[in-house]
Amino acid sequence: MDPTKIHLFAKNLTYDLDTVHYLLEFDRLKETLPIVNKILDDIYSFRTNDLGSNPKNVFSEDFWEGKLPNTINLSEMHSHINQFTLNKLLCNEEELRKIDYATFVKNLLKWANINTPKLKQLTRSPKDMKIKMMIFFLFGIVLALSLVITLEWKFYTLNWGLEGDFYKGTNFEQYLFSGNKKTINFLTPEEMDSRIFHDNFSTRWNGYILAPKDANYTVFAAADDWVKVSIDEKPLITDLGPHPISESSAKIFLHQGLHKIFVEYYQLGGDGILQLSWAINDGPKEIIPAKFLRH
Repeated sequence: MDPTKIHLFAKNLTYDLDTVHYLLEFDRLKETLPIVNKILDDIYSFRTNDLGSNPKNVFSEDFWEGKLPNTINLSEMHSHINQFTLNKLLCNEEELRKIDYATFVKNLLKWANINTPKLKQLTRSPKDMKIKMMIFFLFGIVLALSLVITLEWKFYTLNWGLEGDFYKGTNFEQYLFSGNKKTINFLTPEEMDSRIFHDNFSTRWNGYILAPKDANYTVFAAADDWVKVSIDEKPLITDLGPHPISESSAKIFLHQGLHKIFVEYYQLGGDGILQLSWAINDGPKEIIPAKFLRH
């Protein structure tokens, strides 16, 4: 079946049914005759030329059950409507009542009200339908790729960052819980972990630092109140406190690859800041990125 013919038929049928509905709202029943006659002509033509005896044909004889008055069949109804359309002198209220025309039209519109969404779906041209399907297909591909990329990225970055153990007290007196952070860049205790007390706690951050190349590295530790940094189990920075935020640094040569790192910190009171940065071969200073930290 030619999709273009279906599209054109459905578009015309929808328009004609809307017109009939509009006329009935203003009790202009006679004016619906030529339009209903055209609808029937179009349906007959559509069935004959395109669908034939296809059992799926929604306009087959079964389609008219419940729409026609009991006293008349479709051929008779069509014949009367055609005569009234061609010869308006034959058409009067009495003749329309004889064939129960008003009931027929109302039943046809009842069907249209239920099936208009289906008809309007058919009024889209085959080209529009193909474009819509293509867009839907591409959207599905993009969505699937986004999901795959997101899951792969989460898996890929799963072990980025350092693992932190939190303790109550400034000397690791009472273990509380553990957590993972991608970078050590905290301006408040709550940024370290929302469960932590603001004051009087200590943390141990451990894992590995990944040196991207053989080079001299300057490691910076900014803290309020106290911080110690060790790499490969050798003390690198010891910044005793308590004190307001201050930054200490130390140089170390690292071969490309993973190196054990250990950061101890305590917060007695005040701002609660902890930041771990580096500079490679006297390059720019930056917070150590998550991709260079492993746990």
